[in-house]
Amino acid sequence: MIKAVEAIFTMLLLFGAGAFLYKLGWVSAPVMEFISRFVVKFSVPCMMVWNLTNMFTHDELVGMLPIIPLPLLMLFLLYALSWGFAILCKVPRCRRGVFTLMSVVSNTLFIGFPVSLIVYGDASIPAVTVTFLSSTIICWTIGISGLSHDARCMSESGCDGPVLQYTVGQRLKKVVTTPPLVALVVGVALAALDWRLPSPLNNALSYVGGMTTPLSMLYIGMFLATIPLKEMVPTKASWAVFFCRFLLAPVLMYLFIIVGRRLGIVMDKLSADVLIIQMGMPVMAQAVILATDLGGDAKFAARTTAASNVVFLLTFPLTLFLLG
Repeated sequence: MIKAVEAIFTMLLLFGAGAFLYKLGWVSAPVMEFISRFVVKFSVPCMMVWNLTNMFTHDELVGMLPIIPLPLLMLFLLYALSWGFAILCKVPRCRRGVFTLMSVVSNTLFIGFPVSLIVYGDASIPAVTVTFLSSTIICWTIGISGLSHDARCMSESGCDGPVLQYTVGQRLKKVVTTPPLVALVVGVALAALDWRLPSPLNNALSYVGGMTTPLSMLYIGMFLATIPLKEMVPTKASWAVFFCRFLLAPVLMYLFIIVGRRLGIVMDKLSADVLIIQMGMPVMAQAVILATDLGGDAKFAARTTAASNVVFLLTFPLTLFLLG
């Protein structure tokens, strides 16, 4: 529990620093856009390659393979359940896609990686990596299909906005060209071959990857500072998202881990805890960007995404406490 308290206060301080810098006027929209792109497309890939090549051997990577189906199958089930919740909660048809995406895909990059590193250290990287891989697949397959559904509904109802639909080829391209996913493949390949990078390159990756945690936390603080307090008040649909995100997802992951162990899938407690925690992260930050690009309800996405970060600060220590 002490680590949970330390992690929360560390996050709060970094969140507050980011918000403070924004309120001082030192941070503009282009600066925030740069930080977002730098973290997702540069520092996170560097961190992943460094961790995979320095911390894992061929045998350890092979041991991860049986774990991969668990979060992937769990997310597929969660997607179906979330769509059912959207119908039960009478979420408008033009919001069901973004509602389901936010309910299912967690913020692994901006929050998941840093939080796991703060609480569990580098040993958490394998489980976080498995979660990221599963979330990426879900997001760019059925997740995008749901957002396209929203766009069509908004178009039919006469709402203004672009109606963009990703083809199967475009979705596949998005998946295989995502920088962190490319870094994952490269890092796994190098580690599987037991290749070690030259010291100058290895050190450079370490320095750049080390920026991920502080920059991610600062960015979230800046992002929250851009939204008026009244815009962060959750709607009924937002609370339904929080139920799926912070309660249903971790519980389902816990149940899948139990079933997996009974089927003979070996998983240590740390990896199991990290998987459960990753499923209880806030809403994926990119949900707002995707909703905007596809012509969905970006305002609802922004409000729910922002509020989910606040709710996460309340649910995260409780999750750690329950995990012991």
